[in-house]
Amino acid sequence: MAAVKNDGNALGHASDELKADKEWIIAAVKNDGYALDYASDELKADKEVVMAAVKNDGYALNYASDELKADKEVIMAADKKYGNVLDVNKKMNYEKLTADQANRVFYAFANALAEENETTAYSNIWGHFGLDLPDDGWHMDEGEGVELYQRIKDMYLENWNLLLLSFWMTDMETLEEVCETNDVFKWCKERLDELPDDFSEEQLEEVIIEIHESVWG
Repeated sequence: MAAVKNDGNALGHASDELKADKEWIIAAVKNDGYALDYASDELKADKEVVMAAVKNDGYALNYASDELKADKEVIMAADKKYGNVLDVNKKMNYEKLTADQANRVFYAFANALAEENETTAYSNIWGHFGLDLPDDGWHMDEGEGVELYQRIKDMYLENWNLLLLSFWMTDMETLEEVCETNDVFKWCKERLDELPDDFSEEQLEEVIIEIHESVWG
């Protein structure tokens, strides 16, 4: 116990049994809120534990259960410790998008990804569909080469657009996971997360244009 009271991160070397011990976890997070990361899932959903953690470090909110991340009292305690936690924790509510808005948003995501692939390796777009480059190479600046490349790119865009749309319609958890694990999508998503909850069509369009005109798009 003395170890975690002096260094909350010492909990990282503790047994699973101690990581599920409420008394030990509270002692640890009071020393270092980030120690909440080592707590069992059950204790990450314990309001008393999470409150102790965010009172030490507001950003410990990132390790709380989804339910407590949305708890007003917990959020306010975290924000009181570090004033911009409310903004850090805010995420776009994709369910608020209309079908037309979602289609435009995810087409922008797909375009940014296609452009990133284009700037690193043209063959990424070709290879995405399991096709082989011609033996004599692919001359992008010559006649049919340019036309063929555009067709492949259009297919690539439509493929990703439809995939993201399908996640949006049926599996929001997977959509969030895809956006978090892909650097381009993560950047795009962060632009959307900056929108206010009551965003207007004009504000959404500005973000879509920003994504299209980004270093990727």
